Amino acid sequence: MTFTLLEVVATIAATALVAGAFAVVRLARRLTLTACEIEYTARRITALTPAAQGLLERCETELEELRALTRTASQIVGDVQTVSGVARVATTEFARVLEGGVVNRYGAIVASARAGLAALRRMRGGNGPDAVNRNPGTLGLADR
Repeated sequence: MTFTLLEVVATIAATALVAGAFAVVRLARRLTLTACEIEYTARRITALTPAAQGLLERCETELEELRALTRTASQIVGDVQTVSGVARVATTEFARVLEGGVVNRYGAIVASARAGLAALRRMRGGNGPDAVNRNPGTLGLADR
């Protein structure tokens, strides 16, 4: 059995044609599956787009509210710093006044007022509203 060159080439060409057809069929099948997956992905993206759009809009709204809150907090911090500065100045002034002995002067004024009132009561003889009536036979305020 001897084959001619033409028969060998024809056999090789037929085998290559069958292998090529098999490869084309496999490629077409894979392309079909890929096209179906792409179509499914496109439908999912289309279905999720409104939800994602709504989420983005809500995020933008929340971001604006967060920015407004941050601005308000920044203003509050500025006010607190101003108030703390004023309080620091006031407490410094108060401490300086305390060091100057003003409290001692006020204490002396209160003590002298008490001493003066006590002396006035003694000079009047204790006849104030809380005094006991020392006359026997009459009811004083303390006897009631």
